[in-house]
Amino acid sequence: MAELTGPTFNLPYNRIITAKVQAYNLKGWGPLSQSNTIGAQVEVIPQQMSVPTNGPLTTQTQADVKWLALTTQAQIGGSTCTITSYNL
Repeated sequence: MAELTGPTFNLPYNRIITAKVQAYNLKGWGPLSQSNTIGAQVEVIPQQMSVPTNGPLTTQTQADVKWLALTTQAQIGGSTCTITSYNL
């Protein structure tokens, strides 16, 4: 979202975006996909998650990680956004 709303593209919030993708591997570039039909909407820039902390069960051989999931629309990037995974 930061890239789409930044100086390069300067798209306004609530703008519908459609995209095509193209894969690249050892054999070169693949064909462009069809444009997505529904589009994605520029809403808000998602927040960064809080820094994970050690939980009480952390030992020299085990990490007990405590963190807060992002749940509100402002945190995740808007009403049409979904967080599907976290990388700690």
